[in-house]
Amino acid sequence: MKYSIIFLCLIAGLCRANDLTHGPMPNPSQYNYSIWLAKHLDISNGIQSYEASVIANVFFISGVSGCGTPGEPSKNGDYWVFPSYFGFAADIGPEIRVHLTTGAVESNGKKMSFQQIQNIELLDLPEIDPYE
Repeated sequence: MKYSIIFLCLIAGLCRANDLTHGPMPNPSQYNYSIWLAKHLDISNGIQSYEASVIANVFFISGVSGCGTPGEPSKNGDYWVFPSYFGFAADIGPEIRVHLTTGAVESNGKKMSFQQIQNIELLDLPEIDPYE
């Protein structure tokens, strides 16, 4: 166990942000990692599950809830479908659907295009009370 922790630390030290394809993440006061990743997604060959997860996370923090997360995706027809969980108790919320080819996302009547997801800035996000 002790050696596996040392090995993981060594590997983590070798993987620097400067080695990323799109360069290091910008100032964290202006972006969160999901927003930064969404700006660099290429969906020209369709939406893979990890890309759909990025889109669902950005959609979630853009107004679905300030506390919680989308769950694991499953493919259903033309969509990646995510359960959503709210708050510390992980109460089940509405599902989030990401279209397989366009990247459009919807949940509970709210819809956003992939371009809208890519244009979100952290400073644009609404303040959401997680206890509502």
